[in-house]
Amino acid sequence: MNKKVFLLVCVSLFIFSIVFTMQTYSYFSTNVTGTGSLTFASWSFTANGEDTSFTTDLGELYPGIDRSYQVRLSAVGSDVPVDYTVTFNYPNNIPANLKFYKDSAKQQEINLDGGTVTGTLNAGTETVITIYYDWPYGSSAEEYVPGNAWFNMTISGHQKDPSRGE
Repeated sequence: MNKKVFLLVCVSLFIFSIVFTMQTYSYFSTNVTGTGSLTFASWSFTANGEDTSFTTDLGELYPGIDRSYQVRLSAVGSDVPVDYTVTFNYPNNIPANLKFYKDSAKQQEINLDGGTVTGTLNAGTETVITIYYDWPYGSSAEEYVPGNAWFNMTISGHQKDPSRGE
């Protein structure tokens, strides 16, 4: 009988230790779950109110003309700053003495075959880029080609690289 009691005590202690260990684990262990949510920033970039294309008519051009035109760039509705590049290309029938400039002092000429104007718009703002053009009076008749002339502007807006930190 001693063996049976001893065996019963051992089995009881074993069961008690398993139950105690499980209760201890459940009392000292906690699992917490959570969820993460994301909100994506809004993106908006337009040129002259358009997001695909626009046309700017510079009017009649003739020797002696000294004018400017404007392009309105907008990041209104964008939650991130926008780096922009205005690239001029494919001039067609542009007189040699008709020059385009980034500044009113006409010190920074724009090459119509690949020249650029660049800048940054803060989120939610807009700016106006003014392009100046001048065709000096007294240009010879050989430089004047009757008819229409044109060039292309490609305006690109990209999210400003946050690592630049400026």
